[in-house]
Amino acid sequence: MQNRYTIFVFALLLSGTAVQSQPYIDLVNIRYMKSPEMSFLIPSTTETVLTYVNVSTTLPLLFKNKDAIILSPYFETWKVELSGEKRNYYGLVFPISYLKKIDDKWSLLSTGIVRWNDSAIYKTMKMQVGGAVIASRKITPNLALKGGIYINGEFFGLFVVPLLGIDWQINSTDCLFGVLPASLTYQHEASRVVKYGVTVHTQTNSYHRQVRDFTRIDENQLGAYTDFYIAKKFVFNLEGGLSILRKIRTGKNMYSDDKYTPYDVNNNLYFKVALAYRLPLR
Repeated sequence: MQNRYTIFVFALLLSGTAVQSQPYIDLVNIRYMKSPEMSFLIPSTTETVLTYVNVSTTLPLLFKNKDAIILSPYFETWKVELSGEKRNYYGLVFPISYLKKIDDKWSLLSTGIVRWNDSAIYKTMKMQVGGAVIASRKITPNLALKGGIYINGEFFGLFVVPLLGIDWQINSTDCLFGVLPASLTYQHEASRVVKYGVTVHTQTNSYHRQVRDFTRIDENQLGAYTDFYIAKKFVFNLEGGLSILRKIRTGKNMYSDDKYTPYDVNNNLYFKVALAYRLPLR
């Protein structure tokens, strides 16, 4: 069993998972994010409160040739409060990835994604289909560069995003990793128990709704975080920062002349807590 996980760790180190690149994988991760209304700090014209919850897991199926199939399903929910009006949005997402190690320098990760994004959980939730392809090249023993593309059939139309990533172990305590535009993180290891750094995240998702077909949420965050290793592999994460260029819009469909009706939302502070069972990759 230990040899099989060693193969898996080595392979993931070359490619990363889905549209991420990081020096670890979270076999289980539970996250809670809150962006409260704090207009006394940031001038605001509209009361905006966002709450986000994500529960995810990563399940590898390994082969003797060092290839792997990676199942990484997750559940997410948004609660959006705008000037007292509250709406909930839900996502059930099932990415399936195939990791191919080409040689000592090159690897390829192909991911198919099926998701159900809707304003309620029921049997006929509206479905989206997409995927990503990421090629990784090991430049030096401590540096890998990645490039690829992400495509998803959003309710507002085909969403195509080029991807550019890095996995760089700068020295024994510092590293830089991520795949833009999804995320980029700098991390410093203060001790075996504490790691901290700065990070940027972006999310673009659309959710079906009965009245105006869909709501699109664009949430971009710049923050600082600290990881506390409360046990060998159990990690408690604290993060806080500021949302940037936040947008929430409703739309009819991709063919409508009146494609979007924007909400008047404001950027604000956010706070995040998470608990993970983490497997380091180096």
